[in-house]
Amino acid sequence: MELFTRVFKVKIITIIIHIPLILFIPVSLAHSRPKEKPIDINTVTGKISQERYTRQQIRSILFLYLSQQQLPPTQTASKEETFNILKAKENSLYVLDYVRSAQSWREVCTRVKKALKWIHSLSLQPDDHSQKNSLDSIQKIFLALTIHNSSNSLQNKNLRILIGYAYLVPSLRTALQSSSSSISREVIRAAEIYTLLCRQQKKLPSSYAIEMYNLLLQIPSITSDEKAKFAYFLAYLYLNTNQYRHAAKISKLIPPIEGMKGASSRIQKQALQRYQASSRK
Repeated sequence: MELFTRVFKVKIITIIIHIPLILFIPVSLAHSRPKEKPIDINTVTGKISQERYTRQQIRSILFLYLSQQQLPPTQTASKEETFNILKAKENSLYVLDYVRSAQSWREVCTRVKKALKWIHSLSLQPDDHSQKNSLDSIQKIFLALTIHNSSNSLQNKNLRILIGYAYLVPSLRTALQSSSSSISREVIRAAEIYTLLCRQQKKLPSSYAIEMYNLLLQIPSITSDEKAKFAYFLAYLYLNTNQYRHAAKISKLIPPIEGMKGASSRIQKQALQRYQASSRK
């Protein structure tokens, strides 16, 4: 009996000693968990040529980057204004002012993430009004980043490339499929800026700019000058990626306006020459 009592006391003491350790282990493990690897948006854009990312994967990378860059909660409460969904629904210019007025890059990312989350939910709505509002609001984010004081930084340009690919391109395609959706001049301008950024980024696949130029040429409201410019750049992108038949076909869309009268025949000639040279190899 005495032996049993001693054993029982030892077990009780052992349990008491281990209770703090048991309670402490989850806390210490939580602190020891590895944090998410920081995303370098410039590196991501450069790697796109080596890795084939789907649009959904780009969206996931984009939101993870924005989350890592956003203001800490303690600063957000004091510095950040709440994204006003009602104002955004009434006028997409609110989205422009909201993003443009951000002071630091962290604040830019915080506001872009909040606006994009709302736009993403809006783009899932089937009605034309929501789709148009979504497209206009994406364009406003794009414009806000273009005129922000960080616009010349590489991270700003690459952020616009990812937003353009993940949201501007598919939203424009959806709008073109609807007979009632109109494409504003501002959207066309944002699409142009996107293609320019894509062409400047040497490591980015030409398919990014090609996809947008094909959409731009489908917009009924573009001018003859714009049509000539878009078709010209698209034809040369096809030439540079050895898609000679596409280059010759697109070159026929170039209107014979002043300064571009010989462009169509010149591109078709180059396409034929390059095709024959490749066939002889």
